[in-house]
Amino acid sequence: MRTIPPQIWNHEIENNGEKRVMDLLEEINLSSCDVAMHSLNIPGGKRQGWSEIDFLLITKRAIIGIEVKAGPVRYIEGYYRIYKDRACKHESYIKKKSPLVQASDAVETLRNKWFKDRSFFKIPFVKVAILCRNSRVINDWPEMQDEYCLYEENLLTPDIFKEYLNIAIDHFIANDFPNKPASTLSDDQVNKASILLRPNWDKSYVDQQSVISNLNKEQKSMTEGQYQVIDMFSSLDRLLIEGGAGTGKTFLLLYGAKFESINNKKIAIITKPKRLINFLKLEVSFDASIECHNFESLSNIKENTFDVVLIDEGQDWCNNEGIDLIDKVLKEGLEKGRWRWFGDFENQFDKNSLFDDTYLDYIKTCTGNNSLIPLDINVRNTPNIVKALETISKARVGRTSAKGAGPEVRRIDREKLGQLINNYEDVNISQTTILYVKKDNLANIDYLNKLQRDGCDFSQIEEFKGMESNYVFVIGLGTASNVDIFRDLYYKSVSRSTGVCYIVEDEMVKTYLLELLNAKS
Repeated sequence: MRTIPPQIWNHEIENNGEKRVMDLLEEINLSSCDVAMHSLNIPGGKRQGWSEIDFLLITKRAIIGIEVKAGPVRYIEGYYRIYKDRACKHESYIKKKSPLVQASDAVETLRNKWFKDRSFFKIPFVKVAILCRNSRVINDWPEMQDEYCLYEENLLTPDIFKEYLNIAIDHFIANDFPNKPASTLSDDQVNKASILLRPNWDKSYVDQQSVISNLNKEQKSMTEGQYQVIDMFSSLDRLLIEGGAGTGKTFLLLYGAKFESINNKKIAIITKPKRLINFLKLEVSFDASIECHNFESLSNIKENTFDVVLIDEGQDWCNNEGIDLIDKVLKEGLEKGRWRWFGDFENQFDKNSLFDDTYLDYIKTCTGNNSLIPLDINVRNTPNIVKALETISKARVGRTSAKGAGPEVRRIDREKLGQLINNYEDVNISQTTILYVKKDNLANIDYLNKLQRDGCDFSQIEEFKGMESNYVFVIGLGTASNVDIFRDLYYKSVSRSTGVCYIVEDEMVKTYLLELLNAKS
């Protein structure tokens, strides 16, 4: 299904439910010509100035207004209470109207104000409420009619999601058009309706950004290996998971943390990179049971504090100091406690890493089955980026799940960098990260301040471990002191790109690349 806009830009925690619904909508079609509009604001009547529809679906069978509640919903003494956490300890807001009544009101406002044309009179206008953190427990509740409500279990796969949307449409048609058939929309009418509500939507597209959008859709799909790891979360206390850059380790770690929080466990997410720890803190900020720690903060934690620990970039903790610290804060320790250890044990070591195979072997024995679970499907990088990583860095990054080849890793000089970024030619600057080896690599970029104001991200390569970006520009690789360090930095930077990657080339970069290419043959 085509979505307008093509992705949700507000990454606040309260929109996680809407992002989940957006992902599902992109995977399904209810008819041959569907449009989904996110966060549609429409003028209302005298009593209500504006109505917002979280999602409006315009299909040939029906027009569907969807109200999404990301957090758990409780009905207490005549009020609907929406919470930030599964334990329902942190209330977000209160509503008198049920989520389904909210959807119904918004749909009726839309119909009465904007679809007065006779061609829309016999078109079903369906309301749907989606409760992302509730299970279906009550039927035949007047304010939450079962046929029009979707719950957590209905969002597991695109097929299940589609099935329940069709149930809502079928029920509406059966009850509101019992004696005469409902009308359907033509392709032209679907297009007309979308233009009426969001005119000129197509002007926001440019070719390169369309490529990125399509890649992002593919990269959201989970692999069989990831599903297997998720299945193990409930049955195994200790898991050691290995995968190269882009295999979805951080995604699985976050899923695992949220899975554990359901059971009121005290949870620690542990990693070293600063950017990654800040990202993880934001992702779990809605849940007070989950804490994020780096080495320094973990050192101040009392013994036996956490019921579960999850380690990201775990290769940085495979040393005496790291092992002792995690063993101390985890109830029952590494040998008997509950933990999930994610790492890239072949490629991505911290520049100050004291990685020791002996300690990796020890962690394996602690699992109870002496096993290391592999993730071998790359869900981040395009085939061309994977090819570059394997050719230059000799890295094992796994098979890519992306269709097609994607853009090649391009080498440009500093002048071309200026042309591309300064003019924003073929680049979405808000989705761009400039990675550098040292701060002085950014010298003589006279438009640096403008880039920062317009939302461009800057990061040292070592600090960007575990992160990703649609557009990546890499500066300063030629300052590496030898070819081995160059190869390591190449891997850590290029692997961060989900779609487009540019390497700023100088003579030393050319020298190192030639050496590595010749070494292959």
